[in-house]
Amino acid sequence: MAQFRGMVHGLASESRRLLTEELMFSSKAAPVPAVPWESIRDNPTDERPGWNFLKDHRTNMPVNGERWLFERVGESASIRSRFMKPGTQSGVDRQAIERYMDRVVEFREKLAVLMHITGGQPARGPELLSVRHSNTVQGGHRNIFIEDGMVVFVTRYHKGYKVSGDVKIIHRYLPREVGELVV
Repeated sequence: MAQFRGMVHGLASESRRLLTEELMFSSKAAPVPAVPWESIRDNPTDERPGWNFLKDHRTNMPVNGERWLFERVGESASIRSRFMKPGTQSGVDRQAIERYMDRVVEFREKLAVLMHITGGQPARGPELLSVRHSNTVQGGHRNIFIEDGMVVFVTRYHKGYKVSGDVKIIHRYLPREVGELVV
């Protein structure tokens, strides 16, 4: 059991390092803003397309999350230079962007594993892979929420639906260190 816990902690640490250092370009001089758990509010009944807890007027985040990374790259010549290739028509290093996007995929895979193994009873593949952070235009309701300072993802369990006619709703609360990676 200790080895399993160690594996989970190691995966969480590596995921945090990957997110903050490689994807958000954190450094001691320019750290990533902390998640202000006490000021995050959510309205799970809001079904507007694109809605999530970050859009709640009561939520007070330290930065505009939709623009923060774009602005960080724009303000830092050293970060920008990682993605530039002088002498090309666009000036953009496509391979560097592809490598960055590969790291995004790697982070998302690690996050999915963490959500799967730390969120209580493990979800089935289709449940875990259908998690949405925002409502969709097609009427798909998001299933990541904030409740009392905790991240919860809610899935529907369809196994046995033909027999019972019932869909089971399952709430899976994530530990803070995993919830921070989600937010």
